[in-house]
Amino acid sequence: MGWLSAAPAFGAILSSIYLSQRRQVAGLERLIALCPFSIGICAIAYAYSNVLWISLPLLVIMGGISTLHISCSNTVIQTIVDDSKRGRVMSFYSLSLIGMLPICNLFTGTLAHWLGAPHTLLITGSICVLASAWFWRQLPLISKSIRNEMHSINREEKATA
Repeated sequence: MGWLSAAPAFGAILSSIYLSQRRQVAGLERLIALCPFSIGICAIAYAYSNVLWISLPLLVIMGGISTLHISCSNTVIQTIVDDSKRGRVMSFYSLSLIGMLPICNLFTGTLAHWLGAPHTLLITGSICVLASAWFWRQLPLISKSIRNEMHSINREEKATA
């Protein structure tokens, strides 16, 4: 149990190291779109894994990608939102992220009670994959917004320099 609990934390450390090496916001939106897909695939694989040496890498990947997803989302939101609205938007983002956890935990716990943990992981993993596909379709609009905001920031920096 200790190994299974520590594996996602190790993945989170690895993703934090990766993010600390990035210098630009551009491209993070693609990571945001790919993260739920990867989490979903790993959750589906983990649901049917009975072997520790297979389960541990899956949990490392899921922990790392979860951290990557939250950090990238946070960074992109703070980048594209106007300074005057950033506090309100981040409050809503935090409320929706943290506030939904107990509701989702209740839902998945109930589902696991009725269907069993493997089937619940299969369902929630499939939802992650479908959500990723939907987000991928929205990607051109989000990328355009990020590019426009980055150009605006660069113009402001040149004007003040």
